Amino acid sequence: KMISIMLEKVQNCEEKILAISHCNNPRRARMVAEKIGSLAHFKDIFVVDTAGISSLYASDGGIIMVV
Repeated sequence: KMISIMLEKVQNCEEKILAISHCNNPRRARMVAEKIGSLAHFKDIFVVDTAGISSLYASDGGIIMVV
């Protein structure tokens, strides 16, 4: 559902970079990146670990996406 909502809101994906950060869940983050990559053509997609306050927002096992 998160992917569907994001793709509805984002226009001109090919001109944008998508960042996905994860809190102790690299497998899920890579799965989300692969799914989005198969549905939309972003300029680039990268996955990073959360740090600082974003770890609190994501919670353990969570992911955050930013375009």
